[in-house]
Amino acid sequence: MRTFCKFNVALAILFFTASAAAERWSIPRLDVDITVNADSSITVRETIVADFTREAHHGIYRHIPVRYRNPVGLWFNARIHVVSITDDKNKPWWYKRSRQGDCLFLKIGDRKRTFRDKRVFVITYVVERGVGFFDDHDELYWNAVGDQWPVTIKSAKCTVHLPKGVAREDIDYRAFTGPFRSLNRECSSEIKPDGTIVFTSTKPLRSGEGMTVLVGWPKGVVEKPGLAQKTWWLLSDNWPLFVPIIAAVVLLLLWLKYGRDPRGRGTVMVQYEPPAGVTALEAGTIIDEKLDARDITANIVQLAINGYMQIRQDG
Repeated sequence: MRTFCKFNVALAILFFTASAAAERWSIPRLDVDITVNADSSITVRETIVADFTREAHHGIYRHIPVRYRNPVGLWFNARIHVVSITDDKNKPWWYKRSRQGDCLFLKIGDRKRTFRDKRVFVITYVVERGVGFFDDHDELYWNAVGDQWPVTIKSAKCTVHLPKGVAREDIDYRAFTGPFRSLNRECSSEIKPDGTIVFTSTKPLRSGEGMTVLVGWPKGVVEKPGLAQKTWWLLSDNWPLFVPIIAAVVLLLLWLKYGRDPRGRGTVMVQYEPPAGVTALEAGTIIDEKLDARDITANIVQLAINGYMQIRQDG
């Protein structure tokens, strides 16, 4: 089954191994409702019917992959925000959210009681980066039913709602079913008068099979993220790669401000003279702690400079 960003879903029973869960529970129905928003985010509403009549369980696990590598090898984070998790009567389920590797992990159910009947889990979340942008069109390419389910899904359906104003004849849509990279199309698809597209599996999806939907429309229907937003996503998703570049820029700025030598008077000739108030004789004696002939000679020259004597060359 082809995927734009591989959206594998795995369900298992809370507090039991996946193998035991796969043998003793089932999914009679799984409906996915996707709304493409004008700001290029998508709102996903999953209705999962779990049949626990053969064995009592606390609830379900829900894995949602959120981190991928794009074609050039950079990381891509989907950024999923969970809005609510309820039953079919809109009563909230208890759930715990965590991160496991590249997946968002949701533990959903009731920690204090078990169920031996059919239970409905309605998961609603918003994905910031769910739309793909191309030169001549935009599209939703979404693995609505992942290919890592531990049990057979007897009935699967995905409904896609586009923003208003898209003509039906401008919408391209199709779906694929089966295991990963499969091009099987064992599902029906139709477009409603209001532009809603509905995909329905024509046979049960066995363990390891899923359904990917593709819907394309003309450009300009949804708002493309700006350069600043895309740059921020790129930096935040791949920040370790940019640490050397950021460090180099900071060091360059520091060097430009503090690292260069101040402007001087050009070449400065070396000058030797004692500190103010100290004669050459005193300075020479202090330096090596003894009185030399050169100290006396230097002092004679200093006395002559100061006008206390005259030196005349004779002969």
